[in-house]
Amino acid sequence: MKLLNMLLAGSCAALIAACSSVVPYESPEDLARMKQDLHLEHLPPGMLPLKWSYFEYGVQKEGMDTVDTLALVQPGLLTLVGYEKGHYVRQAEFTSASTDCMYIFNGDVSAQPVWLLKADRPVFLTTGNNRGLIDVPLRKKLIDEMTAAGFRPHIDAQGKSYQPTGVTERKLVMMTGYGQRVELMDQNQVYNVCKNQS
Repeated sequence: MKLLNMLLAGSCAALIAACSSVVPYESPEDLARMKQDLHLEHLPPGMLPLKWSYFEYGVQKEGMDTVDTLALVQPGLLTLVGYEKGHYVRQAEFTSASTDCMYIFNGDVSAQPVWLLKADRPVFLTTGNNRGLIDVPLRKKLIDEMTAAGFRPHIDAQGKSYQPTGVTERKLVMMTGYGQRVELMDQNQVYNVCKNQS
């Protein structure tokens, strides 16, 4: 588990460093523009700032880039919204029906990412900031709102979505506020633990 935590922490630091600008959503003007740009009758109450990315099943690789987004949570639907050249744009949409499960590391109160396990690939969601610090209450809110919207949660105790490959590698680990160091880390493989349960 230490290896996976280090992998996730290292991945988060690398992922978060490569993000675009934050999506504005707090002023009434921002909300009016979002509603207009996205052609929405009304804005959902569940709006959360996140960072996200697709990645692949199989052996975990480093260097995944995340993108700043605003998550709009509605019944049966998660819409990820970006902000480009003064306009709001849909980056991606995921339905609860097309998502095998929402994989939650270490329960709903932890500093780990959340994965949407899709048939073709996982989606990485994090409430981390640009320094790699996870907003744990915001993560809990994301999980609660997505569960209420119909996304099926899956926790480690129900079966893990990763397993060690038996290969150990030397990795340079960036430690926020402490610099960097080399550690031995087990290589992990990601798979869809929910595929046969959906």
